[in-house]
Amino acid sequence: MRAFRRAICVAGIVAGVVVVRGRADDRPTATALLDRYLHGGYDDVVAALSTGSSLDGLLSQLKHDGHAWIDADGPAERNRRELTAATVALEAARAGEWHEWKLYVGMGGERDADGVPAPGGTILYWRAPPLLIEWACALMRQGHQPKPIERDWFLASIAVSERAEDFEFMVGERHLREGYNSDVIQHVRHAELRLGNEPRVKLAQAIAEEF
Repeated sequence: MRAFRRAICVAGIVAGVVVVRGRADDRPTATALLDRYLHGGYDDVVAALSTGSSLDGLLSQLKHDGHAWIDADGPAERNRRELTAATVALEAARAGEWHEWKLYVGMGGERDADGVPAPGGTILYWRAPPLLIEWACALMRQGHQPKPIERDWFLASIAVSERAEDFEFMVGERHLREGYNSDVIQHVRHAELRLGNEPRVKLAQAIAEEF
């Protein structure tokens, strides 16, 4: 993640740093976190995200306010602010992935020898961390041609995904089998479409499919 932090921060910023403040019992707003991260307050933002509380509010705020924040300083600053937003979402997913990731709701169906539910057996609900990655992923994939920074962001996002140990999020294979009812997420496929034959993406795909 530090490589992204260096990419976001512009050397020479010594003033105008936004202080992250929120209610004593609440996480700062998404836009406050984005402002702080943009101006180099990486550790402060990570600390604010690492409280163990739900990230649902952050996801909702990014969806509602994120694009306006990205566009706030005009076209010249858009790419840097877009990268900031995508990286804050990735920082949040990394901070919360072992606290909340996905939820299986059983419908009373039988399971086969591999533990796969019979038709109608299970509904899978994605929680905020993987959805934060997918929000950021869609943000980064805008435009016909990949931006140079996309490679670094996608490799970092794959590392966060692998840390979560969730092959379904990465390649979506088991969603193609009967018994699952949820949105299919294929994050590695998204990276492949943008990066082509990037070896690290191919390796991540092979490992996930093996599992």
